[in-house]
Amino acid sequence: MDQTEIYLGIIKDSFMAGILIPVKGELYLPSVIAYGQIDPLVPLILGYIASSLGLLSSFWIGRFLMGLILRDEKSISEEGKVKYARICKLFNRYVIWIIGVSALIPLAGPYLILVAGMLRGKIAIVIGLTLISRAIFYYHSYIV
Repeated sequence: MDQTEIYLGIIKDSFMAGILIPVKGELYLPSVIAYGQIDPLVPLILGYIASSLGLLSSFWIGRFLMGLILRDEKSISEEGKVKYARICKLFNRYVIWIIGVSALIPLAGPYLILVAGMLRGKIAIVIGLTLISRAIFYYHSYIV
């Protein structure tokens, strides 16, 4: 197995781990680093970027799914719309803490980011916090 195949495997598995299948990518990267034939910095950077893109894809999937649900206005009552708006406002108030948890509990990260998309989380905040939480996770898991 040459380095290109290893790097493509890291990118694929880390991206999939960021979307909604969080286990496999988090197992593949440490085994590649432990293999010891390549510089560990490159797989870490590739894993970080791919995992972050996977998480942000989860965010956009959540936004898209909720947009499909809300498009059918006949099935949602006015009371339901008011409750959804109230939940979105509450979520955006605590979004820093909710997405911060994804750095501490990596298996919950993709699902929290999906919910952030469904609840119309502020895009700039979610992107920034996702990148920071992934950096914390990779630093804590692989560097320290």
